[in-house]
Formats: sequence, structure tokens, C-alpha cells
Amino acid sequence: MPLFARKGYEGTTMNEIAELVGIKKASLYAHYRGKEELFFAIYEDLQQDYITMTQRIMNQCQDSSAEEKLRQMFEQYVGYYTENSDIQAFWIQGLFFTPSDIYSRFYAEIKEYQAVVEKWIEEAIAEGMRSGIIPRGDPAKMLFAYLNFRDGLLNGIIFRPEMSEEENIGTMWLYFWLGVKGRL
Repeated sequence: MPLFARKGYEGTTMNEIAELVGIKKASLYAHYRGKEELFFAIYEDLQQDYITMTQRIMNQCQDSSAEEKLRQMFEQYVGYYTENSDIQAFWIQGLFFTPSDIYSRFYAEIKEYQAVVEKWIEEAIAEGMRSGIIPRGDPAKMLFAYLNFRDGLLNGIIFRPEMSEEENIGTMWLYFWLGVKGRL
């Protein structure tokens, strides 16, 4: 995973993978038919981790306020990926720098579960609008803003790792939330 994260799909060779794990290249082929199969085996493990994390957050927040649901999803998501920067880099490489045939499969599988998470976030936004803690508007557009702020912050932390501290992530959430509520 670290090789795919740092060098991308096309930049990573089976020789490098074998060397990194301390086996002969031929031994890799005893377990995987090729680089694509190995790439998707890593992807499936990481996707399962993502599903487990987001389901845990959604279950923990089931009876929480809209603000708490949105905050928990934001802070735990950003915290997880800042602590696991190779995983974040793997997702970036996979989504932006893979050959088109691999990207199509990769993105289709991600999109399916991501739709579940986005629906949950959008419902929390709509709940906040109904309760009056979020000004009325289009929940789908607010979802887009939420996701872009979250992912933009996460990617920005790559360049400013000092911002990855829990306190800073909480402060960024507060700035976002105050803006949402129209109190900045």
C-alpha cells in the first residue's frame, strides 16, 4: 500500500512490491495474478476499514443532534486520515492517477458506498434545517460544501502537518459550523 500511495499504480512495479515485503517476485504471482489484482486486494481492505469507520460513527450518533452527527463525521474522518496519511495518499492516487480502466472499476465501487454516507450526511443537514440550527437552503448544496471543506482540510494537512492535531481539527470544524449557522 505505501508504494501505491507514494508512486501511484503505474509508478509501482511488482519487483518493488516483492522487495518491500521481502519475497521473490515469483512468490507474489503465487498469491496474485498481477499488479491489478494486488491493487484491488489493498483497495478492498481499505474500503472495508472505511465502511467500518463510517458505520461506527453513524451508529454512535444515531440519537444525536444534527450538529453532533455532522461534527463527529467530520472530526473522526479527518482524524483517521491524518493519522493514516498513506491511506489518504492511496485514495488520492487511486482517484486521480490510475489508468482509465482501473479507475472505472475503482470509482464505481467507491461511489456505491459513498452514496450511503452522503445520504446520511445530507439527512443530518436537512434535520438541522428543519430544527432551525442550520438556515434553510438546499441540503444537497450544503452537503457539497461540507464534503469539500472536509476533504480540502484533509488535503491541506498534507502540506501543513502541524494542523493535524485534534485541537486544530476541532477549531476548523468550529469555523465551518459558525459559517453554516451564519454567525461568522
